[in-house]
This record gives sequence, C-alpha cells and structure tokens, in this order.
Amino acid sequence: MTVSRKVISLIAIAVMALSSLSLVSGMISPPDEPVVVSTDKDAYVAGESAQINVTVVGPFTATFNSTCMVFFVVEDASNNSIYDLRLHAYWLDVLTGLRVPPGATKVFKFTLNQKDDASNQVQPGSYKIWGYVAGYNPMDAPRAGGSKLISIGEESVFEVALVAGWNLVSIPLVDHGYRASTLPLKRLDVVVRWDSANQTYDRIYIFGVSPPPVDFAIEGSTGYWIYTSAAETLHLYGNVPTTIQTRTITVPAGGGWAFIGFCSFKIWHASDIPRMYSGRITLVACFDPVAKAWRTFVPGVPPSDFSIVPGQGCLIMCTSGTLSYMP
Repeated sequence: MTVSRKVISLIAIAVMALSSLSLVSGMISPPDEPVVVSTDKDAYVAGESAQINVTVVGPFTATFNSTCMVFFVVEDASNNSIYDLRLHAYWLDVLTGLRVPPGATKVFKFTLNQKDDASNQVQPGSYKIWGYVAGYNPMDAPRAGGSKLISIGEESVFEVALVAGWNLVSIPLVDHGYRASTLPLKRLDVVVRWDSANQTYDRIYIFGVSPPPVDFAIEGSTGYWIYTSAAETLHLYGNVPTTIQTRTITVPAGGGWAFIGFCSFKIWHASDIPRMYSGRITLVACFDPVAKAWRTFVPGVPPSDFSIVPGQGCLIMCTSGTLSYMP
C-alpha cells in the first residue's frame, strides 16, 4: 500500500506502537521544522547507494523510550511513499535522550540502496526524501521536517577520449559531485588544478599515490589538466544542464590566466567567450592533445577563431569577472 507523507498507513502505526517510536517527555522551544535532510549527491545512477543525513537542529531536548529518534521516508513523483525506514530497521527499546543546544545540530546518517519497501529496485525518476522526528507526546504522529529532492537512474553519460600525455578537460555535465579522487581514472594518472587568484597550480592529485588531504572538488565551468601514460576513455556521469551557468573568476589586479570550461553540450567558439564574460579578455587558448599544440584567439581578430567541443577546457587571459552562459 502506498500513501502520502501526510497520511500514516496502518502498518506504519503498528510498527510505531511496537517499536515505541513516540516521544515521552516535553520539548524545549522546538522550532517549527527541527529536521533538515541532505544527501551526498543530487543525482545517482541506477543501483548506486545514497548517503542520507537527517539533521536535528537545536534548540531541541527530548527523551525517547526507543533508539528511534529520527527516520526518513522516500516519496515518488506522485507523493506516494515507496520506502519507510521504520519498516526495515530494528529499534532497540531503551530510554534514550537527545539534547541539541541552540545553534547546534545532531546528524543521523543512513544509507538508501534504491530499493522500495518490497525490496524491488526503484524506477528511474525524481524522489523526495522526508526527514521525521518522533511525536512530541506519546502516540503522537511523527513530525515532518525538511525534505530533499534527488534523481535516480536519470543521469546521462559522457565520454572524454584522453590521449597519452596532457589533456585539458572540463566536465559538461552537472550534479555529478566528482572529486579528483573519484574521477574514473587509473593508477598514476594525474589531475592538476589551477589557482587563478594566485596564478599557480595549487593541487596535484596522483591516483594511487596522493593522500586524502591532496584531494579536491571538480567544479563546473572549469578546466583541469589530466595526464595519462596511455590513451583511455573517461566515462562521466551527471545531468544535462538546462539552466544558466555562472562562475566567478578572480585574478590579480593587473589580470591573469584562468582555466575555464563549459557545462554544456553545445559546440562553442573562442569568439563567444568575451561576450559571455563580464570582465575583459585579451586571449583565449585551447590545447590540442593530439597535435600537442596550442590554438589561440585574439578578440577582434576573426581569422584566429576556433571551435570548442564539449569536454574541452581552455585558458583565458582576463581581468576578474563572471562567466555566464545558457547551455
């Protein structure tokens, strides 16, 4: 049986009673929505586990007669409950207190394996995860807090052909959550990040060698150097961008280099970039990894123009500004 989050099924009520889910002492000035829900990503490929964080926001003081203090429910696009954590977890019946001081939070971590209540793989689509805290008085219905919308199995795949040597790459997809360490590369492959504010390479990550502190997030509309010892294909997952993409670029006062890319599947031209940038650009350069050579465009000199394909990164000599474009 599937129900809206606003109606508790008979099964859920029975489970609540048997598992002693209710709160047995009062609250201290509880906020209207003391629960916040977050996930490690916004979109997941089919079968990929999702980390769900259910956070209780202070001020919050309560005593429960069970270890069940918070839980989550997953709804499909029609607001039907397809997964209720209470039907799948064992709650130890023991008196448990929870106190979250004002301005503090308490995080409860769960894992969603993309199965519904009947242990079937969920269908591709959008799903909303609702966080709950148990009722404020015995036999009260659980109190809903915040929610988080995620996508399952709807991601697109994009392939970047890497040649042996250096490749200047950007990711045309969004909602991917990649870090240098999670890119599908091989041992001893290298990913390098440029710091435009300080005009230096500030991070170099070597697969199988670099320690966790060297890792870094892969940002949108940004180019990165990737070095491989042999040709390989970079298989990337994410969502196709549909909204305006922006990136703020900071360089020294006199100007400097910035690495850019496009969250887009359009074929752009170097001459498009100055029109989408709020600062001043004096040069656009892209590296051809096959020819091992640079192509450069000088604004105002049409013969120097060239195309930029999805997945390709570029350098711009610029002043500080904002890159903004519709994918």
